[in-house]
Amino acid sequence: LLATHKNESSSDLVRGMNPETMEACLSDTAPEDEIRVVVASLCYGIESYRLFAHDWEYVAKDLTKNFPEIVLDRVLTDDDSTELLTWYLFHDQTFGGCNPLNLVDKDRLLAWCNNDQEKIQKVASILSPYTSVDRDSGPLGEAKEVILSDQIKAFLHEANDKVQIIETIFSNTQPRGWSGSLSKILKIRAKALQELLMHPDTEIREFVQQKLLLLESVIEQEREREAAENMRNEQRFE
Repeated sequence: LLATHKNESSSDLVRGMNPETMEACLSDTAPEDEIRVVVASLCYGIESYRLFAHDWEYVAKDLTKNFPEIVLDRVLTDDDSTELLTWYLFHDQTFGGCNPLNLVDKDRLLAWCNNDQEKIQKVASILSPYTSVDRDSGPLGEAKEVILSDQIKAFLHEANDKVQIIETIFSNTQPRGWSGSLSKILKIRAKALQELLMHPDTEIREFVQQKLLLLESVIEQEREREAAENMRNEQRFE
């Protein structure tokens, strides 16, 4: 499947590779040398725009969940492809609302970082800061209530530069894609961010308060924009 050219029909291959089949093939007992080959093929297919998301999303999800170290070794290489790969592989919208890195235990991710502060910041930047209270609610952007993810809280705890982690959390608060009201999504996430106001570090609490005020301003501006757009649409149909 990963070797199929995008102009070739992969429907037969995809039809035979449902989530259950993929999970069995890419279980955590699979030989790591073979997994490295699969990861390399996946990344090359994405880098060359040879594969479509529906061709590889189950592959990427199971690879990341079961072999996060191998995936991170390949993706976070500091070359020109890193941004492209992280955009596609760790994007909530691609996987029906779940960043596959957030399926990995926080301690396993931190073990890969091995207290390397640069790695801690990089992995934090590609985690989803939020998780839905209702795990079966579908895409994260449609969740009625979210909380800060265990992973991002663990990375905040381990980071020396906690302000940068807070910046990362807030910068990833606006979803890359959504349907419906953006102001409602941001309001829901702003509520989750209130937890950071209980941080033991005074500097962090004050910084979070400043960021929340800015976010509230953005929410209000977006609410006004949405109201104006709705009014224009209503007038158009009258």
